[in-house]
Amino acid sequence: MTLTVTRPRTGATGVDVHVTPREGGRDDTPAAVTVQAVMVTHGHATPQAPARLRGTSGTYSTSVHLMMPGRWTFRVSLDHGSRSEHVDFPVAISG
Repeated sequence: MTLTVTRPRTGATGVDVHVTPREGGRDDTPAAVTVQAVMVTHGHATPQAPARLRGTSGTYSTSVHLMMPGRWTFRVSLDHGSRSEHVDFPVAISG
């Protein structure tokens, strides 16, 4: 999984998540992908934002609203129905 932050600044921030199957794994497209940004040092968190599949490339897109610059953790959750996965990505956001 890879995460791309379109514009790493405060305000509305576009996020793309590219999901690829694990090596040797089957290609099971997640039933749902969500993104939440958390700033632990200040106790801030955005609501979980559902990401929508763009085409058939395994790329999902959404947007989160960041209220201040600093170090954020973007938590991506994949729901496969019977199981779920979470991956955290540290991201530095400027003003």
